[in-house]
Amino acid sequence: MVNELNKRLSLALIGPSFAALVILAWSACGQMALGAASATVNRQTFMTVGGPARVKVENHFVISYKLKSTDQSEPQIQIFEQNGAAVVSINPLAAVPQAVESAVWDVSIGSSGLVAVTVDFPSRPSFPPIGALLIYSRNGTLEKALRYTGYQIIGVEVDSQDHIWALNGGANVGGDPRTFPVLVEYDRGGNILRTAFTFSEFPQDAVFVKEGPREGGAFSFGLTTDKVWFWLPQSRMFGVVNIDGTHPTVVYTGLPPSPELIPPSPVKAFAQVVGAAYVPPDRLLAKVIFVEGSPRFVSLYEFDLSAMKWIHLSPPRSVDFAWRWFVGVDDGLMVLGSPVSKHRNNPAPKEIELDWIPLQLAIAQAAQ
Repeated sequence: MVNELNKRLSLALIGPSFAALVILAWSACGQMALGAASATVNRQTFMTVGGPARVKVENHFVISYKLKSTDQSEPQIQIFEQNGAAVVSINPLAAVPQAVESAVWDVSIGSSGLVAVTVDFPSRPSFPPIGALLIYSRNGTLEKALRYTGYQIIGVEVDSQDHIWALNGGANVGGDPRTFPVLVEYDRGGNILRTAFTFSEFPQDAVFVKEGPREGGAFSFGLTTDKVWFWLPQSRMFGVVNIDGTHPTVVYTGLPPSPELIPPSPVKAFAQVVGAAYVPPDRLLAKVIFVEGSPRFVSLYEFDLSAMKWIHLSPPRSVDFAWRWFVGVDDGLMVLGSPVSKHRNNPAPKEIELDWIPLQLAIAQAAQ
């Protein structure tokens, strides 16, 4: 677990899908005139301090969380409404007073404001390692803490019924890890409602879901109105199931083929899917980095679930796509982000910009 979390920490520092920041204040810039074709791009600017951290946008909320923290006095998680209003600040260390460090894997907030956090508390002398699923109310009150051992929850999503969907990252609980569930649905009281998929369908990830350039990038996980979905880089598999548990489907996507735009090189190109988002009914959008010598090639792709193939798209022209994080898709809007300034005495960015681009506009631009 520790090695994979350190790898995730490294990805946060160098990967384009992760932001080294923690949001402290929000300054709304309104709609930006970025050219006639991008008049509907909404750009917001955030003031930040050092990271490393991740940014997530869902249900019209913006979530920022540090991957690791040893500070009992500062929040590790901060959540804002899309208009900039502060919602809640959370410090998972407060849930386990004897812990000296907390390592957050993922955070989600539902439309009602219910917050779910999956977090590790690493071992120390006389303190065994603890993994926990923490459930908070909108005002930051801890409602439930579920402790687990022998497996890792690497992703969480809160649906419209305030049910928490957990993506497991493999298992080492004795017996055959392939029999362990991939998805588990909990109610807000922490009771298991149902499971979906087993790692027998994703055998390469059965012990642990690995991430990194050589594994194919980073895992992605999310909700739509009526579906739960995920993509695992090492298996190159996409899974989707209806929220009521029906119609579980697994699709092997592989990785996008090396585009012809890369100059010939004796070094074989390999693809990293650094961010992906499912757009029902049959599209998986992804930001992909190809490494073949230097420089890297970065572009927007989609996997067509009907045609069962990767399609190369041109990135939206209204933003510098190559240098912006693919944060995801929220309510029909593609969300991209990037740091906008660095200060001499602090190498971490002090500000970040998030762009909300209507998906129809982004794809129309891409197709041109």
